[in-house]
Amino acid sequence: MKLKTLVIATFVGLLITSCKKDDPIIPNEEEVITTVIYTLTPVVESGDTVVLMYKNDGNNSDDGVYTQTGIIKKNAEYTAELTLLNETLSPAEDVTEEVKEEGVEHQFFFTTPTGLNITYADKDENDHPIGIESNVSVLSTFAGGDLTIILRHEPNKSAENVSNGDITNAGGGTDVEVTFTLNAQD
Repeated sequence: MKLKTLVIATFVGLLITSCKKDDPIIPNEEEVITTVIYTLTPVVESGDTVVLMYKNDGNNSDDGVYTQTGIIKKNAEYTAELTLLNETLSPAEDVTEEVKEEGVEHQFFFTTPTGLNITYADKDENDHPIGIESNVSVLSTFAGGDLTIILRHEPNKSAENVSNGDITNAGGGTDVEVTFTLNAQD
């Protein structure tokens, strides 16, 4: 009887110690983005570099400040680059590099006014767009309007039209969304 009890106690002890919990999986936290800078550099040296900037205090408030330097000209071509900063840290953290390194998990989407076309100029390791770098064409029909830039985390880049910049089927979560009001100039 003692042997049977000893065997059962040993078995139960082994069972308890072998069933310890695995280390928890720590999810990839969303990036803190306080500043979005969209820099448009003219392809032909006939215009100004345009810098669109959004800045907030990092407290998830909707009262950020939008600024624009330079003038967007009709009938012009620009190369464009996005910069994302976390200015709650000192010195500020450049979040752009993290987004680029995790390119398969991120994609920018652009909602543009009539006469403003944006195409992707960079890709992730699976040949899907990221959107940190882009090309901007301003047509003669551009009369101003709202440009919305959205960064999606873990979008389904294989879904219909997502690689073409259509956010409709992208899924995922929004890391940042900003809307700039643009004016036209001939």
